[in-house]
Amino acid sequence: METPRRAAKRKKDFSEVSNCLFDISNRGVTITSLVEDGSFDVAGVSEGEIITAFNGVEIVDLAIFQETIETVDPGSETTLTTNKGEYSILTEDLEGKTRLGIFIEQYRVVRADFAWGETGAAIFSWILGLFYWLYLLSLGIGLFNLVPLGPIDGGRMFKMVTDYLPEKVGNKIWGVVSIFFLGLILVNIGAGIF
Repeated sequence: METPRRAAKRKKDFSEVSNCLFDISNRGVTITSLVEDGSFDVAGVSEGEIITAFNGVEIVDLAIFQETIETVDPGSETTLTTNKGEYSILTEDLEGKTRLGIFIEQYRVVRADFAWGETGAAIFSWILGLFYWLYLLSLGIGLFNLVPLGPIDGGRMFKMVTDYLPEKVGNKIWGVVSIFFLGLILVNIGAGIF
């Protein structure tokens, strides 16, 4: 059976980028805020504490914490170890899932060998975040532009393909496909709103 620690090491994500700035090895998870009257709030845990163990499992990163929570039944009593002590937590039930009433992030400190210190790391991290969101936005816009919908580039490319067919057939296919994708987009927007 694969342990949560091995599973976390096996997973690949973008954490290598932040590892050049921050030391996150064997640190834990920071509690950034608490839900009022939530499990952690009732137990006396405070914001800023670093979770190092949960139910006897050492917490090194967010992935291990998430996997550990998934093994806990809603409404059960668990033990929590932080940098300030040990707590007994009664988990809550949220639609059949375990709820703890906290918001967390990976605990991290600026690497000792990073030349620009905390301020430089914060600026560099902000710039990395900016480029990440610009990348996602550009990718999303580019992919949407390829949808075979009349007035956008994907529709124009599709129209060029249908121009090789007889005019009536090509226009009909182009119109039906455009209307289908427009309907699909509107249904998704409606589903997102309601």
